[in-house]
Amino acid sequence: MDSVANNYNGRMMVAARFVSEAFGHSVYYEGTRGILFVTSKDYTVDSTKLTSSNIQEARIAAISLPIQYSFNSDRQAESDKNLTYTYIFAANDATRYIYENGAVSTVIEIKDNKTKAVYGEIIQPIPLP
Repeated sequence: MDSVANNYNGRMMVAARFVSEAFGHSVYYEGTRGILFVTSKDYTVDSTKLTSSNIQEARIAAISLPIQYSFNSDRQAESDKNLTYTYIFAANDATRYIYENGAVSTVIEIKDNKTKAVYGEIIQPIPLP
């Protein structure tokens, strides 16, 4: 185990990665949204939900996938630094979206059941006259 177990308000806290991997699960921490993904080794994405004619269901499936980066993201992209976030989808599309956390906009594309961040930019406030 990489870190020690701690007693926190009478509860024993151990590293999620240690426990998950001890039970044969894969662990992936996505810093962008501050989400820990724990999946069984035989987990596969339900592609029928991603391609559902129900756009709301498809979008929920899309944002439920872990984001993989094709570039080095800015530290400001990590959600634990910000309290607000927004998902922006184009009309009738669940295969692309923009994730904004108040500091960084990240463009996400879904292809072959994988979610990839293809572009990220620090949000620069535009001064009003």
